[in-house]
Amino acid sequence: METSTKTGTQSKRLTALVLALLLALTPILALPATAVATATATTPWDGTSYDYTWYNGDDTVFHLTTAAQFAGFAAIVNNKQEVSALGAVTGINTGIPADDFSGKTVYLDVDVDLGAVNTEAGWSGNAWPIIGYYTSSAIGTGSSNGTVGRPFKGTFDGQFHKISNLYVPYDGASDDNALGNSHGLFGDLGATGIVKNFVVTSGFVKGARFTAGIVGRNWGTVDSVINHADVVGNGRAGAGGIVGANYDNGPDPYVKNAINYGSVYNSKNATAGTPSAGGIVSTNEGYIQNSLNLGTVTTGGITNFGGIATGIVTAALVTNSYYLDTAAARPGGVTAKTADEIKAWSFAAVLGDAFVADYGGNNGGYPTLLGYATAQGWPTEAPQLHGGETITAGGDYTLAADATGIITISTTAAVTITGNGIGTGVEADANVSLYIKYTVAGANLTINNVYLRGKTDNSILDFIGLGNTLTIAGTNLIEKNGLSGGAATGLIHVPDTASLLVNGDGTLYFYKQGAGAAFGGVRGEANGALTFDGPTIFGKGTHQGALIGTGANASLLTAGDIRFISGEYTITNIATGAAIGGGGGNGGAGGGNVYIEGGLFNINTDYSGAAIGGGGYSGGDNTSLGGNVFISGGSIRTFIDFNAVFNNDGDYPNNPSATWDVTNYGISDNSISARKLNNETDRENVYQLAFDTSEVTPVDGKYTVKFDDSDTPYYVGGTHNYKYINEHLTKSQQLPVDNTLSNWTANTDTNLYLYATGENHKIVVNDETFYAIWNGDTHSFEITDVEPEAPVTIVSIDLVALPTKLAYAVGGTFDAAGISIVATYSDETTAAVTAFTISNEDELTTDDTQITVSGTFGGESFSFDIEITVVIAGDISGDGEIGQDDTIDLQALILRGNLTPEEFARADLNGDGKVNLVDVALLKKLLKDLGA
Repeated sequence: METSTKTGTQSKRLTALVLALLLALTPILALPATAVATATATTPWDGTSYDYTWYNGDDTVFHLTTAAQFAGFAAIVNNKQEVSALGAVTGINTGIPADDFSGKTVYLDVDVDLGAVNTEAGWSGNAWPIIGYYTSSAIGTGSSNGTVGRPFKGTFDGQFHKISNLYVPYDGASDDNALGNSHGLFGDLGATGIVKNFVVTSGFVKGARFTAGIVGRNWGTVDSVINHADVVGNGRAGAGGIVGANYDNGPDPYVKNAINYGSVYNSKNATAGTPSAGGIVSTNEGYIQNSLNLGTVTTGGITNFGGIATGIVTAALVTNSYYLDTAAARPGGVTAKTADEIKAWSFAAVLGDAFVADYGGNNGGYPTLLGYATAQGWPTEAPQLHGGETITAGGDYTLAADATGIITISTTAAVTITGNGIGTGVEADANVSLYIKYTVAGANLTINNVYLRGKTDNSILDFIGLGNTLTIAGTNLIEKNGLSGGAATGLIHVPDTASLLVNGDGTLYFYKQGAGAAFGGVRGEANGALTFDGPTIFGKGTHQGALIGTGANASLLTAGDIRFISGEYTITNIATGAAIGGGGGNGGAGGGNVYIEGGLFNINTDYSGAAIGGGGYSGGDNTSLGGNVFISGGSIRTFIDFNAVFNNDGDYPNNPSATWDVTNYGISDNSISARKLNNETDRENVYQLAFDTSEVTPVDGKYTVKFDDSDTPYYVGGTHNYKYINEHLTKSQQLPVDNTLSNWTANTDTNLYLYATGENHKIVVNDETFYAIWNGDTHSFEITDVEPEAPVTIVSIDLVALPTKLAYAVGGTFDAAGISIVATYSDETTAAVTAFTISNEDELTTDDTQITVSGTFGGESFSFDIEITVVIAGDISGDGEIGQDDTIDLQALILRGNLTPEEFARADLNGDGKVNLVDVALLKKLLKDLGA
């Protein structure tokens, strides 16, 4: 914001603004038109020199090599020629060429300094003669399509040179003052006008309407420009970082590939005339594409402002444009991004081919225009890593072919590391002994086409803390081979104090040898929470660490949950560690809870260990620490390999402690030592349901499976296309495995292996209906396309009649006579329920108000509460005492007759079921005995 408005400089500023219009009174300092161009103009503009000697009316291409020539260019555009009624050519200064440069191109060959000065008091010095000046004759002609006044109509190509110290002052207060409109480096840009490829590196622009760092009013095209100048407006379409007003009154105006850093401020505090401010454009009617605003946008009180633009900010006009989330409180219809999101190297690609990430850290981490970075000699490709580096900024990095050592990452910003591909999967193709270590939690790492082979006792990827993400892109191979069994570490270290989400649509091959897990803990350490969503993983592991889960010797530790949401997992454990769950050694280790919500699994158990569950040990029982696996989706093929059952001679058994209650190899979920449940709430057992897809037509190679009329698919995907190459061979017969990639081969299994509770189920596969019939004796399902008859079941048990007697005298017992209970079946038949129990068979007291009748019929439980009344015999009045007045009341009851059950219970003193004078006599005797 400008802070100096001293009257001592005002005259000079206004003179400079109109100087190009009044050059007849001003001497010209001319430089030779053939001056040699240099990278930077040697002399800043002095505010008075206008060199137009480079201009020739017959040429169509021009090159500017000094600041004075740049000012002369402004003078030529602003000295518009006019033709009088008599045909005479006139102009503001007939001694200066006048040209709007329509059909012509002007190149800036050097960086230019426009000579203004910024101090603590504000900007001052040379006032720039705006190119394409807005004249008083153009007032009120906002729909002129750039034909009124002095618009620039040619092409200006800055060749990505820098223009510094731009100063456009304005001290007026009115929107309608011609001197305050269309302020910027350029004022009005006509429909055929193009300005492109330059950077305003510093400056201050102030005006009323149509005020911006680059172009005040635009009907043409503004392309590939960067503005750092601060902008202050005071009126309608008041202030924009790049363009004040992007008007659509003819050919569509464009602003594209633009970046604004300058602060934008509209000082207007009244809403009359719709004053506005925008980070790229103040008022928009045209197209804004691939643009970024990093400058703040504020006003003096108006509410019409936006991070990118105001006016027409629709998805059709404003595309792929973003603003820094701290730049403006009002989005203006486009997307805000955080600084970290914008600085991520991948974001430059989002902005488009005109942009490049700040690979060299020369631009504060923010992306810039590719042409500008090239002109500055900044790196335009991701840097290459050789090992030993510390990555402190997010972005895309590539691995040198010979990279080795430890790469440390100390940022939570997105980091992508791209390798050289996995080649044939032999060591010569790998980055040998290259390790990636995070020193902060919240990692956001993508690996793309990397081949990392560890040969020392380090984890290849090492995460700490919570909230880490590993994205798998391309095809990757991570392995440890040639290590002794005592090697403590694994591949991807996620300790029990950390968590990791593994996602992406790429593929990861791994081979794990040692006491650490492929994903999870090292030796003596449990795993942190692990979530897998999307990747394709082929993995094999030896020795005691789990493939996914705890390290070896972690039996007393609590492991984190392991969750699978989607993806494809073909994994083989050939030692005591589980494929998913616990590690082996020292009694084995239990895994944490495993949740399978979706995905395709092919899990081989070879020799020992579990498919899912606890780890084993030599001579021990692998099932003792199985834990729980909650299966609510996915297809899980578990194969107990030949080598896990038979010895080298083909005799049974090879390993008695791990034969999983089978006498032959093949598909069996006995290797899942975890308890198989449907969910944590119901905790019902689930059982393998093999569904043959050969009778169903796939849709795009996939099968969509739904259970029991649910709208949510249980599984969406293909069949098990891969298997472990040696699953059917003894150890002595196994095929040679030259590298990790050759562990798997094609599989012709057409089954899906689903899991369901032990009951009949309806299954819909690609809109075809089948039925799974449960056999409780064999714990298996039979699949048919014939709907089974619905079983006859009890639908209700009801109390249809109360007991005859509901009122009792103290000391009596409950009488169930008259109770009727009926069971109703699903076929609408009924049956009487005669067996039941009552809650109180003792003598009743006045505290007894309810009897509960309960029991079981046909496997269904029932319970009914019956309200009763217990009174004192002889207490006819019901006042809780027996007195002389009760004899009178009793005689009245006898005379009245038709007693209620409660009255009868009070009056029948001898319990003979009658109320008469005998009861009167008994009551009198009772009173005498009581001394009443």
